[in-house]
Amino acid sequence: MLVALTAIVFTFAFTACNNKGGKEEDKNVKTFKEAVMNLDNTTHTLEYEYDYWPEGGIRATGSHLASLISLGELEKMLPCPLYLSGPHTDGEWDLYNWEEFGHYNPEAVEYLVNIAGDMVADEKFVESSRPLVEKYLSKQMYLMMVLHDVLYDEDMYDDDYREYFFTELLDNYGYSEEAYYLISSLDLEDGSDIYSYFSY
Repeated sequence: MLVALTAIVFTFAFTACNNKGGKEEDKNVKTFKEAVMNLDNTTHTLEYEYDYWPEGGIRATGSHLASLISLGELEKMLPCPLYLSGPHTDGEWDLYNWEEFGHYNPEAVEYLVNIAGDMVADEKFVESSRPLVEKYLSKQMYLMMVLHDVLYDEDMYDDDYREYFFTELLDNYGYSEEAYYLISSLDLEDGSDIYSYFSY
């Protein structure tokens, strides 16, 4: 549940990130809770792509989550920049850029993880939001967790291989034989086309 809620926070420059704390942080927690409770009321924001929601991958998911909290709104909430580098500027995501990849600011991510922690500490909220999270986010979050666990399993891949794997993905605009082999070997496809063409 924490990972799924953290994904909402994520979808939604080298300065220190000072914790806003207090009323400002409480306000942000409330904003994200409202977003979660509105997962049934999203719109597709990627105008040039087919809308697979609630199926598809993290890109389709992100398209809908962006209708709940825009990048500009998210950046105003944060006490530091969301990205260290990449194509996303002026409160707008550039999701059709084939040459640059957005690199998250770890301190901003840490702040957002703390927000997600505050959200899931509210047991009543967790219970009321569970059906929405399971319907709209659980499959995609499961895939992301499995991929992370496999790629960072020291018995399977070392630092050099991970560097090669990610470089190949970036050099080939998200597609690579290595990624295809990894997804195929994990056998995460479940026959419903939920992950087809979105896995890597």
